[in-house]
Amino acid sequence: MPLAAPRILLKLTVRALATTLCLTSLSARALDLPTTQALAENGSPVEQFNLGWSYETGNEEVAQDEKKALQWYQKSAAQGNVNAQFNMAVMYHEGRGTAQDLTKARYWYQKAAAQGDKDAQYNLAVLYENGIGVATDYLQAFKWYLQSAGQGDAEAQYKVGFFYELGIGVDQNSSKAAEWYLAAANQGYGEAQYSLAVLYDEGEGVAQNFDKARKWYFKAASQGVNTAYVNLGVMYYSHSPINKIH
Repeated sequence: MPLAAPRILLKLTVRALATTLCLTSLSARALDLPTTQALAENGSPVEQFNLGWSYETGNEEVAQDEKKALQWYQKSAAQGNVNAQFNMAVMYHEGRGTAQDLTKARYWYQKAAAQGDKDAQYNLAVLYENGIGVATDYLQAFKWYLQSAGQGDAEAQYKVGFFYELGIGVDQNSSKAAEWYLAAANQGYGEAQYSLAVLYDEGEGVAQNFDKARKWYFKAASQGVNTAYVNLGVMYYSHSPINKIH
């Protein structure tokens, strides 16, 4: 039975305001432009990030200006602010406030990923896997998927399982594939649920278990993984131990 097709799926939602104190109201802080501007100009990386975000989104006190947003993110990112680094990467990736530059996008994803940002780690892995802004490198792709997966990212956990199952950038290991598919499946990730069902259906990396295969096919199907419906039908008509589909 076929694997779920891998997708080129990037996490491109920019980060919102940062605060220096947990008790600071984000909405109130967003409107305190004079203070934010003064602190940003005085070198505060947090306020440089906040000012960049204000320009990126616009509000009552400042008109949206993605070029200025990028300038302030740059100042913050240069001081090591991981959220600014991630937002820089996204803006270069999408060509917002600047011409699209996938090489610079990769550079800033790398900076944020090296600081442990799981979304940056995931996006960096996608770039390496697909040769976007960098030469295709499955070893690097697996490395960064694994780091993101270790922090609980479901998409990355699925990709680690996929790489283990096919032996991409790592020695083939169906048992480890099953472990990572299960981690992602337990978080509700449909493709992982489907892939785990296939392993149980065929007895690859796990003991063959039609009940568990049916369970995970059904979960995947309920999330719109159409191939799971097909495989449930195959199980039914081949007299596997499946009584009925609810």
